[in-house]
Amino acid sequence: MGHGFELLFRKNGVLVVKQNSEGFSEMQEQLDCNVDSLHRREKEEFLRLLGQTGEVLTPEEEKVLDHFLTTEGHISPEYLTERIGDPGLDKDQVEKMLEKLCRYGIAQKVQLNGRGTWFEHLHLGSEHDHLLCTSCGEVTEFKDPFFRKEGDKVANRYRFQPLHYKMTILGLCPKCRRDKASAIPLSMGSAGEHVRIVRLAGGREVQQRLRSLGINVGDTVEIINNKGPVIVSAKGSRIGLGLGLARKVMVAPVE
Repeated sequence: MGHGFELLFRKNGVLVVKQNSEGFSEMQEQLDCNVDSLHRREKEEFLRLLGQTGEVLTPEEEKVLDHFLTTEGHISPEYLTERIGDPGLDKDQVEKMLEKLCRYGIAQKVQLNGRGTWFEHLHLGSEHDHLLCTSCGEVTEFKDPFFRKEGDKVANRYRFQPLHYKMTILGLCPKCRRDKASAIPLSMGSAGEHVRIVRLAGGREVQQRLRSLGINVGDTVEIINNKGPVIVSAKGSRIGLGLGLARKVMVAPVE
């Protein structure tokens, strides 16, 4: 890269670099300048589009626009409302403006595992997919041409014309994998996770009840749902457990 830096990776639109000599401040200023320049161009383009369509930008909407453009990553209306901190702007107003940005191609909606609607920048020519941790909700962006190529193959096989690709891979982030390395109650597992039953807690009657339901030590089950009753898939059948019983089933993640 020059300036004594090595490019490591790009995350959420931010270049992550490693310093191997002097010059960190110079490189950081250059990156900040590039991001600021991009945001200025996006605002100018949005204002130009509004002029072409005859729409008007109110002062409140401009405030939302400015805060959105200086916020990277995946943004919820609640978070942006709190970040703006204006008592005269509520969540509904902020979300309405974010919807307008989507209509004009400045932002796009992201639906991640039923966790509500998020918004992110729609940088032209920048397509990416997501890794979503079903435990803590952390989202990581990635870009890999392999998925696009494989998607084209599948589409061609079914004589389907793809218009847009959007993939979300559900799983556990490194931190949550470390946190779950030891046995945890089944009730603390994440939907979609495969776990191995390592121990049944509680008295004899509780353990007999669990075994009668098909919950046995050594079995591997998939967690279908953990909101309300805990539903798991075991040996091709669904098993429903109340929260109290689910807490008695100790499980470990399947590697």
